[in-house]
Amino acid sequence: MHGLYAKFSFSIYLETERAGIARAFLPNGWAFPDHHAEINLEIRVPFTLFCLHKGLVIVRVTKRFYNACQDAAKHGGACPVSASVTPEAVIPSLLIRQCKSSRRRKKIADSSGATATGGEFLTRTLVAIDLLKRHVLSADEKTVGLLLPPSVGGAVINAAITLSGRIAVNLNYTLSEEVVNYCIRESAVKHVLASRKFLEKRPMDLDAEVVCVEDLVPRAGWLLKAVSWLKANVCPVWCLEQSLGLADVKPDDLLTIIFTSGSTGDPKGAMLSHRNVSSNVAAINQLFNLTADDTILGVLPFFHSFGYTGLLWLPLALEPTCVYHFNPLDGRMVGKLCEQHGV
Repeated sequence: MHGLYAKFSFSIYLETERAGIARAFLPNGWAFPDHHAEINLEIRVPFTLFCLHKGLVIVRVTKRFYNACQDAAKHGGACPVSASVTPEAVIPSLLIRQCKSSRRRKKIADSSGATATGGEFLTRTLVAIDLLKRHVLSADEKTVGLLLPPSVGGAVINAAITLSGRIAVNLNYTLSEEVVNYCIRESAVKHVLASRKFLEKRPMDLDAEVVCVEDLVPRAGWLLKAVSWLKANVCPVWCLEQSLGLADVKPDDLLTIIFTSGSTGDPKGAMLSHRNVSSNVAAINQLFNLTADDTILGVLPFFHSFGYTGLLWLPLALEPTCVYHFNPLDGRMVGKLCEQHGV
């Protein structure tokens, strides 16, 4: 039967405790993505190369399989053949891995002209975490309100809240003050992070202390920026996760609270876990198979379930770039951004 070929499609899914075993079967220098990563490969191999040993199918490595593993190692675990997020993954870990693998590539941008590579985004996020812990949030404060439009700054603050182990509550700024304050009380929010420019256009009297993120920027000294840069660009993933306490985060832990519009009564808070969001991210990626060559246009607000899942965490957890604009009805700017960024 030599010379007959079979086409096989299979997945290699490695969890932490199995990674060492899998690497033992590979030549030195080979590497698979970290835990909770999946490589889907489709290869053609001769029938005569198969054998059964203790329930395991052993296949002689083909050149394409070898190249795929090498690419996976080169991209820091992001395999260009077809990598996917699993529902068991936690959002902060996906963010850190993706930012490190795209640290020199443009990851996020907005209509104000602000841009950030993966490394720059992670550095700014780490700076924001330190500033919020030192100057704004108390140690026992779990929920944090946000009044920020879709933008680079809004994405950084959302990421900082999540990586610090807190729950982001993006408030619907199209609602009345009364309804927004109801959401604040229901989610036990003590601080609301907002943009000064945004509050000038949409002033609100809130039942919580409002902190403008622009006021925190001057407090970031050179030492904090340097340490954050080293963590984002030099520190290993596992070390950074340990320092942030992400090893204790479970898939069923609460990630965010998204409130309904309240059109049929008081708004209702949907409590979404890491598993809820990561499973939706995985489903979207399975449908579109997004890569680093893709660019997403983000015009939905982060208080919207699609905006929070598909336009915030999808590009941060996967390879595509995202460009934001705060007004989906601004056709001229939307078209300009599409042309400029290759959406």
